[in-house]
Amino acid sequence: MSGGAVDPVLALPYAVPTQPIMTACEALFWIGLGVLKTTKELSDETTAFLERWTYLPADSVLRALEGRVATDPYCAIATFVLDGGPEISYAHPALSPNGPRLLRRLRAKARRRERRNVSYRELASLLAEELSTEARDTAQLELAAAELLTEIRSERVTVWGQRDFEPGRPNRGAVHERIPVEIFMHPAMTVTTFDQVRPDGNKPIEQWIDWKGPNFSGVQFKTAEILAIWPAKRHDEPKTGRLPGITDDAEMRREATIFANTMGRIAQITDQTVVQTGDCSSGASGTQAGRVHIGTEGIGPWRPASGASSP
Repeated sequence: MSGGAVDPVLALPYAVPTQPIMTACEALFWIGLGVLKTTKELSDETTAFLERWTYLPADSVLRALEGRVATDPYCAIATFVLDGGPEISYAHPALSPNGPRLLRRLRAKARRRERRNVSYRELASLLAEELSTEARDTAQLELAAAELLTEIRSERVTVWGQRDFEPGRPNRGAVHERIPVEIFMHPAMTVTTFDQVRPDGNKPIEQWIDWKGPNFSGVQFKTAEILAIWPAKRHDEPKTGRLPGITDDAEMRREATIFANTMGRIAQITDQTVVQTGDCSSGASGTQAGRVHIGTEGIGPWRPASGASSP
């Protein structure tokens, strides 16, 4: 859906639309970031990110890494309550007594991928940069969706899509039809990077819970209409997204799946950091507010962080 070109000023390669039709994903990335990206490329980047960091949400992994590289290293632990039971479990594998082992495995994985020694500090810096880039790109894509909706509602841009059988069940064999502009007058309706037109579940539930109209998949736009409003942008540096690094680690993927299934049962996550008392690596019972401090060779005895007190 795209071709290569070179900016005569910056001498940087960038993609320009060469096909008469753009997918919704391509249009949103073009409007928001000035690049073209398909849902397949976006999916590949997400897969590569998961292969690198394994346990989502990755900000919990970053929190654990930041503790490991702190001047006074510590092991942060957080808990949650399972639905229907009084037991307390750990909110994330990286924020549990197994956190140090998980970080060692991520570091070993990075060393195999890079074929050199990789420090915890490097991992923390890389993950912080990736999460920061993701946050910036997400914000730009949200603005792009808002701009695109404005132009659709003013009928300067037309939209085509395949009508779903029902929400969540796309009809891949359906003929692309022009989506009526009235569909977009609903306050919760949006265009997504998954090439969909549907209510935005991130908006307040009262805005979309009453939606009875159709959803659409395989959403497309005329390239000429998009470029007429959003011509080519020139950036100081190419936006390449997340760094490459797909590896084959079946065991870590399996554990990530198990964890994702477990997280589906979460009823409440505590917004408070607690730590395992005693030897963190042995999984001793009992919790107190504060941090588990890490010694040079592993997990040292627990002591409260500055200002923390026992319950």
